[in-house]
Amino acid sequence: MAIHPNLPGLVVSIRANGEDLPEYDEDGAEADERNPNACVKYIEAISGARFYIDYSFDSKTFPHINSNISVDAHLDCGYGSAQRVDPANLRSSYRGSLEWAVRDTKNGRTKHAIMFSELLVSEDAAPDKSLITTLAALGTIEVEVYKVDLQPDKVRKGPKHEGGKGRGQYKARHSAARLEEEPTLLVPDGRISEKLLKGRALTHQATVGPAIPIPSSSGFKSTRIGPPLAVFLFKYRSRGALQALHLIPRSPSPVLLENRPIEELSMDDMRELIRRQRVNGNTRVETKVKGEFKREREISANESDGDDVEVVEHHSKRKRTTGRRASSVSVVDLCDDE
Repeated sequence: MAIHPNLPGLVVSIRANGEDLPEYDEDGAEADERNPNACVKYIEAISGARFYIDYSFDSKTFPHINSNISVDAHLDCGYGSAQRVDPANLRSSYRGSLEWAVRDTKNGRTKHAIMFSELLVSEDAAPDKSLITTLAALGTIEVEVYKVDLQPDKVRKGPKHEGGKGRGQYKARHSAARLEEEPTLLVPDGRISEKLLKGRALTHQATVGPAIPIPSSSGFKSTRIGPPLAVFLFKYRSRGALQALHLIPRSPSPVLLENRPIEELSMDDMRELIRRQRVNGNTRVETKVKGEFKREREISANESDGDDVEVVEHHSKRKRTTGRRASSVSVVDLCDDE
């Protein structure tokens, strides 16, 4: 959970699949150019998973306990959301969650689930130079905390339902900027050129789900007081990218079964070890037999070659050498006087 050094008593985290995502710090990292005082954390993006932005206040240590506080989230897809927390809730150590991206248009308000979407890095995709200036925001969830002044606002109109009126109530602490047109994803088709990234470890972007109408409600208009009290930047990357950045260790190579201590082996492990030993033993015996058989053949061949030449000694001590034998050799002495 991220805690800003300049704003004690506030914790912010990203949750997916029911658990807070582990956070990692980059040693020796340079300060963010746009937000040099930001608290920067790296998290693992889970492709296709919906995520939530959770926060909590500790009334004992939060220094602005008597102020109205706004927690604003900005996504790289152009959507955002915010919640206002009044002093009464701050004193009770309020816990909140930004679960939806909220869009406020002239036709009413809608909310959208937010999720991680994996980018397809392609060598063949043509570099879109218009994305160069926006790459700094890609793969980042930005959370800003402000002191605000709240004033009663007119009734917010939701999308029209059958009957012509909005239904129900929507909590006033949610707000969003008015967007006349639907925001465009930084990478609309999810494909990005590898040449454009130039080695940057960008693997995901945020996307939103279908629009869900928000009924009309009474609310408050907020005005920010001064600069943000704190800025949190959550840079989300794939597990492989985090390993490449040396933020998390690579998965260790498994220890061979033969090298593991016997007391740590289960019954299944022991059976598998015995099976391997039997296979290896049979292989060694077979190899040895083949080797012996090969050596015997070589010896037999050498002995056979040695019998191919026969030397015949005559009484006159003249020698005659015959050629290669077929089956038997006959020797005729042509020097006999008779």
